[in-house]
Amino acid sequence: MKIPLTQLRFEKNTDDVWGMEVFRVSYRKSEMSFWQPIPRNTSGLVHMYGELDGLDNIEPKKTFDLTPYAVASCENYKAQPGNSFLTGKDFIPDAGLDGKIGVTNNLTLDFTVNPDFGQVEADPSELNLTAYESFFSETDSDLQYVNALQNEEGEISYVFADLAQHVLSLSLRVNFNITPDLTIQYWGQPFFAAADYSGYKKISNPVAGTCYDRYHEFIENEIVNLENVYYVDEDTDGHTDYSFGNPDFNFDEFLSNLVVRWEFVPVSTLYAVWSQTRDAYIPTGEFVIRDNINTLFTGEKPYNVFLLKFSYRFGLR
Repeated sequence: MKIPLTQLRFEKNTDDVWGMEVFRVSYRKSEMSFWQPIPRNTSGLVHMYGELDGLDNIEPKKTFDLTPYAVASCENYKAQPGNSFLTGKDFIPDAGLDGKIGVTNNLTLDFTVNPDFGQVEADPSELNLTAYESFFSETDSDLQYVNALQNEEGEISYVFADLAQHVLSLSLRVNFNITPDLTIQYWGQPFFAAADYSGYKKISNPVAGTCYDRYHEFIENEIVNLENVYYVDEDTDGHTDYSFGNPDFNFDEFLSNLVVRWEFVPVSTLYAVWSQTRDAYIPTGEFVIRDNINTLFTGEKPYNVFLLKFSYRFGLR
C-alpha cells in the first residue's frame, strides 16, 4: 500500500515521530487484529498508537490535483410498445471534474464540476454483510385488510382475511483481489415472498368486546372462488352481493452487481460494472421455491446496466 505525501498534512520538520496504527478485520472469524496492541479496557485509541520514526528530510507537498472522469452507461430492458422514451436500450454518457488545491498546509479547497453521485461499489446500499447471510421468516393467521366493497343496497362491507406469509432472502458478497490494484466485487440478493389469504370475514361489529365478536366469517355457501374472483352472497338468496379479486400473490426479485476496479496508477482508476435486476409477480400465493426460481429466470426480460468509468489524476507528485 502506498500513501502519497500529497494526501497527508504535516509540518516542515525533520526527525519527526508520527503516530501510526494498522488493523485488519476478519469477518469470517469475527476478529480484529492490531499492529500495535491496544488493551481491551483502555480508554481512547489515538494515544495507544505505535510510533513511526526515521522520516528525515521530508517536506509537505503542495496539493494541486485535477481528476477528470468520463462515464459511459448502457441500459438494456424490456421495451414498451408505443413509448418512444422506453425503447429497450438507452445510452447515457457523462463527464465531470474533481479538484483539490492546497491553499496552505492547513487549508484545502475542494471543488467539483458535475459531481458524480453514482456509487461504484458491488452493493447498492450500506450493508453489513459477512460472506453469507440468510434470513427466513414465516407468519400464519394474521388478520389482514383485503378490501372495502359496496353491495346493491349501497352499504359498504369491510372484508378481512387470515394471512399466511412466507419470505426467503439471501445476500451474498464476494471480494477477490487479483493484485492490490485490480479487484473484483460481486453482490447478489435473491428475494422470494408469498402471501396466501384465507378465512374471509366481514366486519360486523367493530366495537365488540372481543376480537371474534367483531366480524362474521363467511361460510361455504356465502362465498365462492371462480377463476380467481371471489363472489359473496351474504343473505344466501342466490344473487351476488359483491365480488373482489383473489388477493393471493408472489413477489420474486433478484438483484446483482459485478464490479471490476483497476487502479492503473495511484488515484487513477478504471471501473467496469454490470448491474442486473429481475422481478416477477405471480397471483398464486404458493411458496414453492423451485417454481419461483424458474419463473424469475425464464419470465420477463431483466433490467441490465453496463457501465464504464474512467478517471485520471493530474497533479503534483
